[in-house]
Amino acid sequence: MMGYPLTVNSVLAVLLLLAASCNMPGGGDRSATQEGGGELDSLSAGLFDLEQRIVADPSDPALFAERARFYLRFDSTDQAINDLRRALALDSTNARYQLALGEAYYLSLQVAQALPRFERAIELD
Repeated sequence: MMGYPLTVNSVLAVLLLLAASCNMPGGGDRSATQEGGGELDSLSAGLFDLEQRIVADPSDPALFAERARFYLRFDSTDQAINDLRRALALDSTNARYQLALGEAYYLSLQVAQALPRFERAIELD
């Protein structure tokens, strides 16, 4: 497959750009979220609601993937990884969950675990 290496390289390039932007002035800055309580309160309420929905339906992988996005926003990569692994246990053929888990591994500097997830996401897509 000629497009395969290009696709993997494209995904990795995007991730590298995202990681680099977090180290730039203003990149990855969460002070706006932390300054005004409004957005933070809204996110907390959203997370609480999501957790209640998970309790009500623990077999819905989309809920775990959605909560993982919350965790990633607040640099809780270990919790995000756990939720994404749970989502994949419930739906192992979802390319988006595979990609998100690869990104979470990458952000937590677990590149060896990230690459197979990216490859699997490409296979499934």
